[in-house]
Amino acid sequence: MVKKFMEKWSTSKPKLINPTRLVIPSNLIAGGLKKPAKNGSGSNFAALGRKLFGKEAGTTSSDKKNEVKALTEVKGNTRTLAMVLRSERELLNSNKEQEVEITELKLMIQEKNREVDKLNDLCLKQMEESKSLKSTILFRDVMNSQLQELLEKQGSELK
Repeated sequence: MVKKFMEKWSTSKPKLINPTRLVIPSNLIAGGLKKPAKNGSGSNFAALGRKLFGKEAGTTSSDKKNEVKALTEVKGNTRTLAMVLRSERELLNSNKEQEVEITELKLMIQEKNREVDKLNDLCLKQMEESKSLKSTILFRDVMNSQLQELLEKQGSELK
């Protein structure tokens, strides 16, 4: 059938609409139809048609057992390339947003750590001040008595 079409087409000279169109000589196509495919299942073109469009036109019930699913058939649960690319884009955008949020949180943590260090230093200073104040106020009487004893000793030594 293809051979007859190619012979008719080659005898009638069609006008070229687009001169840059690829022209394949009919003898190559006819030769390709006669050669068996590498796996021995007929011609390359027939195998290509069967792979692309599923079963051939003249299939019988015994061929239905060996039916090959077409490459163009899509299952209901399959994801298209556009869906995959869209979800990848969404994930990349959310990833960028999360990275920005992470950097902001890191800066906040650094600021809070600086505040904690400042407060810790302040607490240490206040503790030292309170200790010194306690020792001066609470132990003033003890210190006074010790000073008086020292003065008495020094006075007695001088006499």
